[in-house]
Amino acid sequence: MNDASEGYLLIHPHYGIYLGHDGQQHYWSKANPGRLIVAVVFPALGDLVDFLAGWPTITAAEALPIKADIRAGIATYASIEACVHAGAEGWISQGMICYGPIQ
Repeated sequence: MNDASEGYLLIHPHYGIYLGHDGQQHYWSKANPGRLIVAVVFPALGDLVDFLAGWPTITAAEALPIKADIRAGIATYASIEACVHAGAEGWISQGMICYGPIQ
């Protein structure tokens, strides 16, 4: 992606960064990242608020401004590197090779 698109990450203190879903399962960086190495970037704060309206149990979430570095069609995503650069915690997904100690 050549042009960075600004948007928001959805972050929960216990579940971590909202990474996305596959139709039935929702993925979070701390709870169940699966094999995901990117996070969904909500293009506008209103989109994030609308998404949260369907989750009455998610009450302590916050929005973190970020520049998406991956585009797939009309959707934008942020790599782990972009998330960390924006101030979020990184994560390790299943099958990810990690060189060196995790601190």
